[in-house]
Amino acid sequence: MFFALSVTAQLLLAQMSSPVLKITMQKRLPSESEKGAWYVTSEIREWNPSETAIIICDMWDHHWCKGAEGRVAEMAPYMNNVVSIAREKGIFIVHAPSECMEFYKNHPGRKLAQKYKNEKPNALICRDLLPTEKDALWPIDQSDEGCDCAIECKVGPPWPWTRQIALLDISDKDAISDSGDEMEGLFKQKGIKNVILIGVHTNMCVIGRTFGLRNMIRLGMNVVLMRDMTDTMYDSKQWPFVNHFTGNGLVSEYIEKYVCPSILSSDFTGKKQFRFKEDPRPISTGVESAQSTQSKKADKAYNSMYTSLSAKVDRERIRNGVYYLSQDPLPRRVLNYSLPGHKQSTLEEVDTWIIQQLTGAGYKPETDETRVRAFGRDLSKPIHHQYAKPPDDSPWFTARNIITTSRGTEFPDDIIVIIAHKDSQSWIASPGANDNAIGTCGALELAMMLNNYKPKHTIKFIFCNEEHTPWTSVTAAEEIKASGVNVLAVINMDGIGVKPPEQKGHLTNVTRYTTPEGERLADMMADLNKLHKIGLEQSKYQSKQPGDDDGSFINAGFPWSVLNIGSMPYGDPNYHLEGDTAEKVDYENAALTVKLTLAAVLHLDTYGRP
Repeated sequence: MFFALSVTAQLLLAQMSSPVLKITMQKRLPSESEKGAWYVTSEIREWNPSETAIIICDMWDHHWCKGAEGRVAEMAPYMNNVVSIAREKGIFIVHAPSECMEFYKNHPGRKLAQKYKNEKPNALICRDLLPTEKDALWPIDQSDEGCDCAIECKVGPPWPWTRQIALLDISDKDAISDSGDEMEGLFKQKGIKNVILIGVHTNMCVIGRTFGLRNMIRLGMNVVLMRDMTDTMYDSKQWPFVNHFTGNGLVSEYIEKYVCPSILSSDFTGKKQFRFKEDPRPISTGVESAQSTQSKKADKAYNSMYTSLSAKVDRERIRNGVYYLSQDPLPRRVLNYSLPGHKQSTLEEVDTWIIQQLTGAGYKPETDETRVRAFGRDLSKPIHHQYAKPPDDSPWFTARNIITTSRGTEFPDDIIVIIAHKDSQSWIASPGANDNAIGTCGALELAMMLNNYKPKHTIKFIFCNEEHTPWTSVTAAEEIKASGVNVLAVINMDGIGVKPPEQKGHLTNVTRYTTPEGERLADMMADLNKLHKIGLEQSKYQSKQPGDDDGSFINAGFPWSVLNIGSMPYGDPNYHLEGDTAEKVDYENAALTVKLTLAAVLHLDTYGRP
């Protein structure tokens, strides 16, 4: 921080007394002492203004993405001031609103650009990566074109841009062009050796146009990116699941590593760098190298951990558990039924079994208690929904949540919750294999995978009861709320892999959400399924109001809550019926859903919320 400020002070004093343009170039270089690490260098360079050009890339009047259009409008007045100062210093300005040359056909600047166009296209100009980018990892996933709006905008064609945004002044002495060949001829004529790229979008046009960073380098120019006068097409619901402005910064970092240095508009204005009003990040102080190194280490650790743990997911162990809980020895899991000769109810026997599984894996499970009753049954209702208010004289039982916790090493008060209900229907003699022995065993399998994992955030597994009333997930959610901790995310596992008969053979998962925060988790699930090639047909579904055990957490004030389920609307023809048996469970599908949920837990623990 101290070094950066001293450089800025020197620069401003120098420019007050000299016509020479002095700029602070930032570059990232690989560390010689630590493999995979990068450090930031800053160096003051002197450029002759008369040998320098600014290219303004694609600052259009309109864009198909309304968020992108809004950021262009926000940046344009500040950019106009930067360009005006540069023009006064003698820097040549080129306006490059691609595909809009017809609008400017009679402008002196357009005629100037056309006057010196190369007779033959320069074979150097292309869309290839630079040799310095060989084997480099592109820092963001822009495969969805990068719209970050809450309601995704429709991509053209038709394309809405017609001209450059009117907030940018164009002098008669400026040039207007969207052609690298035109600019090459023009720059030769004017003796231009140095090029500064500003405008949008860094990850697409600024770097890749025929007049973009790569091609200006190929043409032998000294090239820099003005990193605070640009924006990126990046959707924060895509990898690496950071906010839009961090994504923009990651692209600038990539450019500083593999393409060219960057500068700030402060070199021209003497004022603070431009920042979008919604950008929550702190001002850069030169610590990016450590952050970049840390990020790379985190990526490596996350991918390594997922690869190792996901390979251990045991489909047969899941299957054996489901048969144990829904066929033999336990035909169902309720408080109002006991096997002949047994003192405990079948649900109490389930509790004992789950505690044994967790203890055997090295956990120290705890329990809480809720007074509940079995549901009544109303035969006048649709067959799948015949649960009803308990009769007034029905007995009360003590139901238990089973809770096991892996305390976070860095953020113990931020918790990730995995929840599954362990009981079957209390109003009908259903084995409840798909609802929800499979979710119970899926959550148990996930706990087995993570038993030796040392999380940064606290991970809490909750095995609750939902087929008695009241739901014990309400007790769990309220207890967590009363403790004052922050719930990073809740993932409910219920009916995983369950689907209608017509989808037999498909491997499905639906992440159901209720809140905008939940939708971010649902989108993260889709991206992780794609990233790790898990093989699920992953989709999302919005509920109008909170439901199931994830809904208990939403109602308690924790909106980052979702449900992983095989189909939605729920497609099991044996839902809440005696035919919900163990042989009808899709164990392959369930195992893949466990892998996806594992990826989500590890990703949340490594990177935080999406």
